[in-house]
Amino acid sequence: MNVYSYIVSHDTGFAPNPFWGYCTIACCKPAIRRTASVGDWIVGLAPKALGNHIVFALKVMDKLTFVEYWRDGRFKDKRPNMKSRDARRHAGDNIYKPSSGEKFVQLPSRHANPDGSENQLRKMHDLNGQFVLISDQFSYFGKTPKKLPKKFTDIIVQRGHKKFQCGDTNFEKGRGGFPSALARYLESLPSGRQNDPRSWPEQGGTLHRGCRPCRRTGKQKRSTIIRKTSV
Repeated sequence: MNVYSYIVSHDTGFAPNPFWGYCTIACCKPAIRRTASVGDWIVGLAPKALGNHIVFALKVMDKLTFVEYWRDGRFKDKRPNMKSRDARRHAGDNIYKPSSGEKFVQLPSRHANPDGSENQLRKMHDLNGQFVLISDQFSYFGKTPKKLPKKFTDIIVQRGHKKFQCGDTNFEKGRGGFPSALARYLESLPSGRQNDPRSWPEQGGTLHRGCRPCRRTGKQKRSTIIRKTSV
């Protein structure tokens, strides 16, 4: 079992998406989506200016390909509808419709261009993650993030992500040091969506368009910071 932590720079309900009974990560954080396994924990923290509090924590219960995610009836409500009056529909993260061969069509969404056309940079960044992480065991605090206990502040990261390793046997027996204690704390948090996202549109306001992958000329973004704790 591993615990991953990262900063949720844009908490809009898009990544992660905590609606319709499941918390999902389908876009952004491609390195985590590629490597995380069922049973791992993902923790999203608010930026430093907002105290690095816990925005969400989820236990990975399933890991689907984009084709499987699109075709799974459980996640049909997560397909975006940018014309809806329901802000949850604007935040839909099921945005990659399978096309011919192994290609995908990017739907009008938080990661598309403002006119609804495909944003190729974001599309490549998202699909590079290969998988969608699914959880029905999660805590999402949104605009009222939960203060991170001092004994767990080592999970705070500036860029990329951190990864803590804990053997399953140690966790089950109540051992395993820091990562095991962290996982048990995350399991104790109140379950489900506790509040709306931080960057949620006010009545008559403008919806945030989502995050933007970093650009590096001639090179693919490298944003992963790995930290391993042996037990």
